[in-house]
Amino acid sequence: MGAEALLLAFVAGAAAIALWADTRLGRHAPESLMRALVHVFVATVLLELLLPVAGKLLSVQSRVAVLAGLFGIAFPALTYVLLTVLWTLKAAIRTLGGTIR
Repeated sequence: MGAEALLLAFVAGAAAIALWADTRLGRHAPESLMRALVHVFVATVLLELLLPVAGKLLSVQSRVAVLAGLFGIAFPALTYVLLTVLWTLKAAIRTLGGTIR
């Protein structure tokens, strides 16, 4: 498997889990656009803080450290970012008076 295919599978997996989390736990999603934007801000701060740590783990020559960086830090952070994007889109549609079709 090439690097591009692995990256595509990584992002698709995170997107699938974000969609599942929204479907399964949708009652916990923020109701207002402002609260959804707060989640976007928190996700951005988390990415800024955690991705350098994940990068350091990925640069280590240990497979355990690489897997910890990928699936312990980068994957959950990406999943949360995608979930907050979904919440923000839904809240923006509700705010504008539309419905999701």
